[in-house]
Amino acid sequence: MIDPYQILQVPANTDDEEVRQAYLAQLRLYPPEHHPERFRQIREAFELLASERNRRDFSLFQTASPDLHPLVQHLLKQKSNPEPMTAEVFSNHFGTVLKQHRLKRE
Repeated sequence: MIDPYQILQVPANTDDEEVRQAYLAQLRLYPPEHHPERFRQIREAFELLASERNRRDFSLFQTASPDLHPLVQHLLKQKSNPEPMTAEVFSNHFGTVLKQHRLKRE
C-alpha cells in the first residue's frame, strides 16, 4: 500500500489546503506526460488525502491486510476500483451475520 503522506510530502496532521498545495507542487515536478506512473501515484495519494473525511477513512483502513473480513476487503477494493459486489462476497458476509444472529437466539 502506498503511503500518500510520503508521496505528497505532507505531515499526518495536514489540512485540505496543504494537501492541495503539495499535490500541485508534485504535479509540477512530475507532469503526467513525462512521468505517467509517478503521476498515477500522486493522483491516488491526493484522492486519499484530499479531504478530512478521506484522511480519516485512510487512517482507519491503512493497516489493510489479507486477514480482513472479505466484505471489508471488498469495500477497500471498491473504493479504489469500483465493481459490483459479487454473490460470493455478499453470501460470505451475510451468511456469517445470519449464523451469528441464529446462534445468539438459540
